[in-house]
Amino acid sequence: MTEDPRQRWRTPPALAVELAQRYAGGRFDLDVAAEEGASVAPAYYDRERDGLGQPWTGRVFCNPPYASIPAWASKALAEHYLERPEVVVLLLPARIDQVWWHRLEAEAELVVPVQGRIRFMPPPGVEASGPRDASAVFVLRRGLVAKRFRYRGGPAAGGSGM
Repeated sequence: MTEDPRQRWRTPPALAVELAQRYAGGRFDLDVAAEEGASVAPAYYDRERDGLGQPWTGRVFCNPPYASIPAWASKALAEHYLERPEVVVLLLPARIDQVWWHRLEAEAELVVPVQGRIRFMPPPGVEASGPRDASAVFVLRRGLVAKRFRYRGGPAAGGSGM
């Protein structure tokens, strides 16, 4: 993970609890982009044990450094394809013009825009500031890819053709 302290903002604990309750059965098992002492799960990967190079299992939370989102999106999709994690919940900036956004959106069970701006917690030594980006939550769940279902057969015989 990056050494730039501006890339180490932390997820507000109440938000992590809400996301776990809504999308991960009430808890996260693994935080793959955590800061030491600020993980939202009992197990975590931090700068020393880089989550990009480790397997993801269980109920996974990922709020990665924004400077390297494409790498984290690719890793989340790779783990999802391998069906190692039960669920991956990614908290990312709402940047719908990015390739990583469209790759995740195509595979996600759910994409939820967050209403309002999240006030992330600054790392030590970094002055708090207002949030710049809107956010979205992506949910990748083992064995379920809602957006892959595409009916391409046309109207059924005797159907209304709607």
